[in-house]
Amino acid sequence: MELKDLGLTKEEIFEHVTSKVAEQLLRVPTAYVDDDGNEQDDFKSTQFNKKLQEHIKAKIDSTIEAVVDKYVLPNAEQRIQNIVLHPTNQWGEKKNEPQTFVEYLTTRAERFMTEKVSFDGKVKGRDSYSWKANGTRIEFMIDRYLQYHIENWAKKALTEANRAIADGLEKAVKVKLQEVLEKLQVKATVK
Repeated sequence: MELKDLGLTKEEIFEHVTSKVAEQLLRVPTAYVDDDGNEQDDFKSTQFNKKLQEHIKAKIDSTIEAVVDKYVLPNAEQRIQNIVLHPTNQWGEKKNEPQTFVEYLTTRAERFMTEKVSFDGKVKGRDSYSWKANGTRIEFMIDRYLQYHIENWAKKALTEANRAIADGLEKAVKVKLQEVLEKLQVKATVK
C-alpha cells in the first residue's frame, strides 16, 4: 500500500507531521470543567514556547534598537535643531518672528525662571485669591536650596554640640561625684 492509495501526498503528510510536532512543542492540552459541569479542552503554553517567545521579543527589541540608533537618532538631532516655530495668539494667528526650537526653548526657560511667584512658589494664575508677588521663580528656588542646606548644617551642628555638651556634663558630674566621695569619710565607732 502506498500513500497514493490513501489519497495523501508527501507534502500533506509533511504538513500534518510538522503541525502536530509544533503543536506539542508549543502547547500542552489541559482539561477543565466549566460552570455547567461540562469538561472542556484547553491548551497551556509549554516552557519551550515561553522561552521561544522571550527570545523572539529580545530579537525584535534589539533589531528595533539598532534601527533607531542607526537611522532615527542621527536625524532627530538635526531635525530638532532645524525646527522653526511661529508663535501664535489665542486664535492661531501668527505673531512675532519665527524662532528655531533652541531659541524657543531658551526664551521659554528664561521666562519660566524670571516669572513672579508668591512666597510658596506659586504663580498668580494658580493661587490668585490672596496671591502676592514675592520674587522670581529662580530666587524662590535659590532660597529653598539655601534653606534646605542651612537647615541640615544647623541640625548637624546642634547634634554635635548636644553630644559635646552631654559628654562634658557627664565628665563634670563624675569628677564632682568622685570629689564628694573622697570628702565623705565614714567612721564607725562601737561602744
